Amino acid sequence: SSVIRKMSLSGKVVVVFGATGVVGSGASNAFLNEGATVVAVGRDLKKLEELKGKVEKNANFHAVVGDYSSEEVTKKL
Repeated sequence: SSVIRKMSLSGKVVVVFGATGVVGSGASNAFLNEGATVVAVGRDLKKLEELKGKVEKNANFHAVVGDYSSEEVTKKL
């Protein structure tokens, strides 16, 4: 978190893979708190929806459902 605080993320886009896990959801929230737009990638739609409900800045949060190794998902990004 101290590394994140040293740089401005306002206007930046951060892609978080594994966003439905403990580390990914925490990272998503931390990046949002620092002003970034977050694209959260995860395989579980329900967990992504739960995460979106928990994050403080929903307007800057975008969810992509799928496995990042899939060509379909990489095209969405």
